[in-house]
Amino acid sequence: MSTQNSTTDTKFYLRERINHYTEQLETSIANTFGELIHELREECIQHYRKIRQTDAEAMLLAKTSSTQEKSFPSAFHSGTWT
Repeated sequence: MSTQNSTTDTKFYLRERINHYTEQLETSIANTFGELIHELREECIQHYRKIRQTDAEAMLLAKTSSTQEKSFPSAFHSGTWT
């Protein structure tokens, strides 16, 4: 399994958990477990944001690297010598 698929699966799972906890906070169970549910929801949100930030940084790094390679071609000649 690639890292990208794993990250996508984790983000999907976290969004599902966040939605579930949000729904639970709107039910009568929140009267008893509301604080715990809220804490678990916040942990999922923080983890989700951290993954999104890491993904954004990786995309920016890849884009920057790609741009630099185009701006600064290799010092080694790749064609035929004449």
